[in-house]
This record gives sequence, C-alpha cells and structure tokens, in this order.
Amino acid sequence: LESKIMKFADNCQNENQIEGEKITSLENDYKRKTQTQEGKIASLENEYKRNTQIQEGKILSLENDYKMKTEMQELKIASLETDVKEMKKMNELMYTGYVCGSYNQLTHYRNIYHGLA
Repeated sequence: LESKIMKFADNCQNENQIEGEKITSLENDYKRKTQTQEGKIASLENEYKRNTQIQEGKILSLENDYKMKTEMQELKIASLETDVKEMKKMNELMYTGYVCGSYNQLTHYRNIYHGLA
C-alpha cells in the first residue's frame, strides 16, 4: 500500500510538473505575443506620427508657397498701380503742356495778326 501511495504521489508530482511546464510555456507564449503586438502597435504609432509630420510639413510648405505667391502678386499689383498713377500724371502733364503750348501759340499768332508781336 505504501508503494502504491508513493507511486501515486510520484505520478501526481510528475503531472503537476508537466502542468506547471505547460502553464509556464503558455505564459511565455503570451508574453512573446503580447510583446510582438506591442512592438507592432509602437511601430504603427511611429509610422502614423512620421506620416502626420510629413503631411504637416507639406501643408506648411504649401501655406508658405501660397503666402509667398500672394505677397508677390500684391507687390506686382502695387507696382502696376504705381505705374498707372505715374502714367496718368505724365499724360496730364503732357496734355497740360500741349494745351498751354497751343494757347500760347494761338496768342502769339493772334498778336502777330493784330500787329502786337
């Protein structure tokens, strides 16, 4: 009876050891899979951050291009407006000079006609 009890105890110990090894193996598998998934998640998060930064960089670049082009167009408009103002002044001066010159010539010819020159 004692040998049967010892044999039963040995069997129980062996089964407990096998179950313990299975549990340890399952725990290790779980840890490995969890670490792999965490690594994949971290990798995806980093890729998302990188892509977001790239998109933000592109958006900033486009915004800067837009600002620069807008400023250049505003400068061109201001330059053209200045040119137009100067041309108007020149036209006014030329017209004034032409009218005054014509008036002076007419006065001169009238004086000659009337013998005042």
